[in-house]
Amino acid sequence: MPIICVEGPPAVGKTTVSLELEDTYSCYTIPAVNLKTLQLHDMGLMGWQELCEEQMERWELAVRKSAEHAVVVLDGDIFWPLFLCGFINSPYKTQINDMFQQAFMEKKLGIPDRYFYLYASEQTLRRRAVTTLSPSITYTTALEDLFYEHRGFYRRFSRAFPGSVYEIQAAHERKAAQQIMKNIPSFPWDRGNIEKFQCIKQHSLRNIRESLD
Repeated sequence: MPIICVEGPPAVGKTTVSLELEDTYSCYTIPAVNLKTLQLHDMGLMGWQELCEEQMERWELAVRKSAEHAVVVLDGDIFWPLFLCGFINSPYKTQINDMFQQAFMEKKLGIPDRYFYLYASEQTLRRRAVTTLSPSITYTTALEDLFYEHRGFYRRFSRAFPGSVYEIQAAHERKAAQQIMKNIPSFPWDRGNIEKFQCIKQHSLRNIRESLD
């Protein structure tokens, strides 16, 4: 059965929509990492490796549960550390890139069957961000630029691979969940597509760095 990913900028409501899918439609939800527990700027290479391993665990669980549930929901992209290390300009960008490359080639990570990208107005994101963002990430103009670049990446990914991304305005979790369920992808899956992975790998770090220059 399909593995989907609910994605979007910080504070847009990914977890709320994911839980709505679980509560209303009996989807199996795999939660995201709690950013508030991470000391991002002080994290060494071992910490980043643990994040990669955690994403591998999330993916392994998603694949296993897809045999038991009609829909499996990833709350947040398993490739988010690639974006994150670019955002904070981690000195370990190359190593992190290599970690994900190896995991993907070993089929310990894969491409979700469809991304559902939630978006909201700048004003809404700013208001929500005050209480939901990690203490290590301050809401600034640079972060607003990142929001736009983040959405732009998924739009480019959708143009390169039509049908891979479906955009939804995050106005209300019930309506968003309804839209997602109406647009669940059908078989066959394409989780090991190396071209899709290369697109994610090549653009995620570069685009974030450019948005902050």
